[in-house]
Amino acid sequence: MRRDAGPLLVLIGLCLLVGPAAACPEVPVAFDPGDPSLEVAPWRAPAGHWRSQRFEQAHKGFHKAGIALEREVERLFRPGKGGKPPSNAAIQRFLAKTLYARPPALQVSGDRFFAPSAVLWAWADSACRAGQVLEAHTALKKLARFRDDAAVRRHLLATALRLGRVDEAATLLRNLPPEGFLSPYAEAVISAGRGQLAHARERLRVAEKAAITPAERSLVESLSKGLAPSEGGPAR
Repeated sequence: MRRDAGPLLVLIGLCLLVGPAAACPEVPVAFDPGDPSLEVAPWRAPAGHWRSQRFEQAHKGFHKAGIALEREVERLFRPGKGGKPPSNAAIQRFLAKTLYARPPALQVSGDRFFAPSAVLWAWADSACRAGQVLEAHTALKKLARFRDDAAVRRHLLATALRLGRVDEAATLLRNLPPEGFLSPYAEAVISAGRGQLAHARERLRVAEKAAITPAERSLVESLSKGLAPSEGGPAR
């Protein structure tokens, strides 16, 4: 007699069933698409692709610009041992065109440089819709340093669920107000990841009743397939 798959296989199955776009909630974080920081080099070109919903191109542009800036920061502020230290003039030129520019191309938290908040959101949204969910999750975590509100945490929860990060998703869920669909759906995925399949099915039934949009109904259907007991196997 066949039994249900174990918790790990169930979780892997759920991640495969739920496509990348499911990690991108339909309600965006409230940022003005005309935010001036999106018009600053080097973010201007990828931001234009993002506004035009060319998400693959936007993601590639944000990724390339971000990598270039990270390398410049490493070169100027964290030179390797034995390397020639940068001149103060070079550091000041970099700060003048990024941090001190108006609007700035970078912002600072502690001793680290980050893209502006509106850029981080556009980057996360583009990466998510391009299927780069881990990169979207990373950008959202950076955004949360500057804007730790429920909207950002909801998106972090969605990407954590998509990545199969059950414990992180559970922590995020505890710090969010209850929502009709997202809360029971997240509870279902978390319970499935922990092998609590009967509880997962019960929470999914609640989510199914609250599902309104086609995307929500699609998520319920996909998760139902992953939680269906094997033929002849006991429900757990």
